[in-house]
Formats: sequence, structure tokens, C-alpha cells
Amino acid sequence: MEHHRIIDWKQLDELVPYTKQHILRLEKEGKFPGRLKLGANRVGWRLIEILEWMQEKQQERDLQSGCSSKPIYQDRIIRDPRKFEGNPFIKDAFIPVHHIIKLILAGMSLVEIQAIHNSLTYEDVAACFDYINQVSSSVLDTS
Repeated sequence: MEHHRIIDWKQLDELVPYTKQHILRLEKEGKFPGRLKLGANRVGWRLIEILEWMQEKQQERDLQSGCSSKPIYQDRIIRDPRKFEGNPFIKDAFIPVHHIIKLILAGMSLVEIQAIHNSLTYEDVAACFDYINQVSSSVLDTS
């Protein structure tokens, strides 16, 4: 599961467009997910915490700019019963969501995935995670 996936500095740099110094400052202020000490000279972050932080930041920007707070995936992820057996896929890249999630869970970085699927964007990957998050939240919601 993505809840257990740990990313390193290199992978964090691919996801978050901030300098190392800025990330360190945000961490110190308690405004960025905490790191995990993996060894004497090695740290990492839980991927799910980074993605949730990114989603919170996007929602904050949307509220400040007056944009709607519709889920990220709605413009990118679609279902068509005639394609991929009705499973959700990335509209412009024509790649099933489950395929991208499997590659990430297998340990591939965004750069490695883009080397295989050159039409894939960072936003497409974020949309996949947002879709999975929305679907799992609605399935787990017992209220």
C-alpha cells in the first residue's frame, strides 16, 4: 500500500518544487510532513503524507483564489465502459489508474515512470492518487 511507501530526497525533489533549504525551514516550523530517520546519514518521508500535504496546499490555493474545490482528478481521470473494462484511466495519456499506482508501489520514481510513458505529467500522477483517495474515502465512510 502507498501508506507504507517511503521516499528519499531525490524522490521528494521530483514531487515538491521547493529547495532543500525551504523544505528544512518548513519542517522546522511544523509546516511540512516530518522526516523519518532511516540510518545514520539517511532520511525519508511517507509518500502518503507528502501527497496529503500537497493536496492541502492545493486546496488552500483554491480557497484563496476563489476556485472551486472539486477533486483534482475530475479533469483528468475518466471511466468508459468500452475502454479498460470500465476501469478509470488518465484521459489524455490513455493509461489506466491502477497501472500507475502499481508502478509507484513497485518503487518507481516519477522520472522513471515518465521514461516509460512520456505523455504522463506530474498532474496526471497526482490525479491518480487523488482518485484513489476519493474512492477509498467514500468506500470507508460509514456515516
